[in-house]
Amino acid sequence: MSYSVFLSPKLSIELTLPYFKVFEDKGDYIPDFNKIKEKLLDYYDTIIIRALGEGDSGIAYMLSNGDVLKLTTNSLEARNARWLITNPHPNIAKYKRVWREGDLFCIVMEFIPEFISDYPELQNQLTSMVDIINKENCFNIICAINILKNDKITKTNRYLPYVIKYLKHLSKAPFQPFDFLNINNIGLKNGELLFFDIT
Repeated sequence: MSYSVFLSPKLSIELTLPYFKVFEDKGDYIPDFNKIKEKLLDYYDTIIIRALGEGDSGIAYMLSNGDVLKLTTNSLEARNARWLITNPHPNIAKYKRVWREGDLFCIVMEFIPEFISDYPELQNQLTSMVDIINKENCFNIICAINILKNDKITKTNRYLPYVIKYLKHLSKAPFQPFDFLNINNIGLKNGELLFFDIT
């Protein structure tokens, strides 16, 4: 779901909240708009201006200060975002704050203006890396690093150094992400690769 017009903050969140209604019988998934509004004003002096879209486990909103607010049911994404706040990396989106609202997690992160899907050559090169890792049934970071560094095709990929630096950084985390090279979670900002939504 994506809205091309700017909506009032209250209307924007109310129009997209039905996404979470399916969880209503499982707990307090539906956040209190006023609590979120107060926290955004207290932390950043900002408000929600429009919905950006939805994914498998949540919805993203554009904030008036240029950041993004994600409301998600994914506790792993929230945990990883918390770690990345204190352990940033130049090729990972900058995460700024994470808090819990009922059974939802609120994540404030930088806006990523472009996605690799806008650049077919880049998308093909990164997709080839993901395909090689998947072909080898590799589901952890160390395995992925070893495969990418030693594969004759990926060794010549000009994006390999960025991907390896990113993966080495994630390997220091106190958790083991499993969705660390999702082609849909790679963007570009100022010409640099940016990974996000790491679970």
